[in-house]
Amino acid sequence: MGEGRVQKASRGKGKVNKGRTLPAWSLVDLYTSPDDKRISSDLRSAGKLAEAFRRKYVGKIAKTSQAATRFKKLLAEYEAIMLLAAKPYHYASLLFAESALESGRGSLLQMARTRYVEITNLLAFFHPELLSLSKQRLQKLAKSKALGEYENYLTQLIHYQKHELPEREKQIFSDMSLVGKDAVMRMFDEEFASRSYELPTGRGQQVRRMGLEEILELLHSPDRNLRKRAQKGFSKGLEEDSRRLTLYFNTLLQEKSIRDRYHCFSKPEEARHLDNQITLPAAESLVRAAKRSFRDVKRFYEFKKELLGYKELYDYDRYAPLGNTKKIPWEKAREWVEEAFEAFDPEFGSIAREFFEKGWIDAAARPGKRGGAFCSFVTPDLHPYVFLNYGGTERDVFTLAHELGHAIHAYLMREQSYLSFDSPLTIAETASVFAELLLYDYLMKKTRSESVKLAMSIRHVENIIATVHRQISMFQFERDIHAARKKGELATEDFNSLWRSRQEEMFQGAVTLTEGYDYWWSYIPHFVHSPFYVYAYAFGQLLALGLFERYQSAPDTFPDKYREFLRAGNSLSPQQLGRNMGINLSKPDIWQQGVVAFRKRVKAAIKLAGV
Repeated sequence: MGEGRVQKASRGKGKVNKGRTLPAWSLVDLYTSPDDKRISSDLRSAGKLAEAFRRKYVGKIAKTSQAATRFKKLLAEYEAIMLLAAKPYHYASLLFAESALESGRGSLLQMARTRYVEITNLLAFFHPELLSLSKQRLQKLAKSKALGEYENYLTQLIHYQKHELPEREKQIFSDMSLVGKDAVMRMFDEEFASRSYELPTGRGQQVRRMGLEEILELLHSPDRNLRKRAQKGFSKGLEEDSRRLTLYFNTLLQEKSIRDRYHCFSKPEEARHLDNQITLPAAESLVRAAKRSFRDVKRFYEFKKELLGYKELYDYDRYAPLGNTKKIPWEKAREWVEEAFEAFDPEFGSIAREFFEKGWIDAAARPGKRGGAFCSFVTPDLHPYVFLNYGGTERDVFTLAHELGHAIHAYLMREQSYLSFDSPLTIAETASVFAELLLYDYLMKKTRSESVKLAMSIRHVENIIATVHRQISMFQFERDIHAARKKGELATEDFNSLWRSRQEEMFQGAVTLTEGYDYWWSYIPHFVHSPFYVYAYAFGQLLALGLFERYQSAPDTFPDKYREFLRAGNSLSPQQLGRNMGINLSKPDIWQQGVVAFRKRVKAAIKLAGV
């Protein structure tokens, strides 16, 4: 995760240890190459199907919905179009992530995105007509036996009724996004893919320049002076780019404000809560639980400062390692992850092996490759793809487990139809974080050395802080900048001040923030790509901690329940999924249980140190 969850994976030379080449994915299950004629053919076919769908159903959704069997046929036709239109877009996005700077990648992505928008514009009548039905009619459809697989999809539509736009307005917003927010996001990605940062050096030393992943990796160096120099060099680069990045952020904040006004959202995060199928009170209880745990963050960093023997712990010291920092070969990382998953559930281990053996993972860092890590779910008739920048650190091994947690989730969901595939971000992040907990538990049991256990325990606590407390801090920062932007355009100093305030609130004086750290809001891609995404990490981590304790108390029966939890995808709401696992997500108890579980892990690390 590094500084933001998607920046967790690090550095990049394409090879690690013994000259072993890291795997690059094969996208042939989508298309054979950017010149594959099936790309344009699929887009043409999807366009024709969309036109036919429009002629057949426009103005007739209310009539068609009167018979559940006819309506089910309509939904199946809609899904088939979306499935076909999405594949070129997914393919172009994966190629662009693989190398944003390679000739033709950006133009292919823009073409696929444009055609996708044109196709969805043809279908833009569908949801407004569907949502014009009465609440009672939608509820009746949702409860229909014939539409059982779409029950949650139809139930959730009711919550969107007052927020839906008329067809023409939807089309305008879609078209304008191509030259608006989508263009800004592409520019943001391309700039960070090509940007290099100067590592400050001493007299007579040659100036070193490095990319985002490489310089952030130095924050984990055992050399304090090197960490300090890396922080200074990266901060200077962000400051140099701050005028442009400030404009990007102001533009996207205003764009979202305009959309929210037309959609009748009263709060900027309301749309995200709807997508996540979580209520505002539930989100607030999550935030309160995490904030009450800031004292645990303070305690941990005071403990780490003592361990390091520092008088003062600076922001560039947070990830200072203890113990061995030897690089871990890719094959060893694979072995650990497979064995950890296998120990939990043989099916988990078997699915993970498929990703390694069938070329569904891209692990090598390359010039122009997007930073960080992700798992693309693609479409339910295919399989997911895992993307990371493997540098051989222990964090990278956990990133691999994290993304494979997503991948196994998506793999199991493939039996769902298009509209019930995928899941809210909150549940998606639960799956990925739970996978990390499996790996940590496996490695702690495997390790005999107390010093190695201590080092691993400290890194584990740091990871939870980055996943829970830091993400809640960033969520509040997003709230702050959206609220402030309503009063007018924000200066860089405004962003800096709000960022520092929320970071200081989290660290509570245990970490001293340098002046340059004020600019570190500006490279977090979630703020640009997915507003208010970040609290899903805290949700997932605290829920996963609670689920893991249930697993430990019932190791024989839990895996079967958990597999079904993942397999359900979006066919069940998070509340229904929680009930199936014996959890009430509408009550704050689960978040407090997660906080207590985290506190136990802080105490365990302190106990290992003998402090």
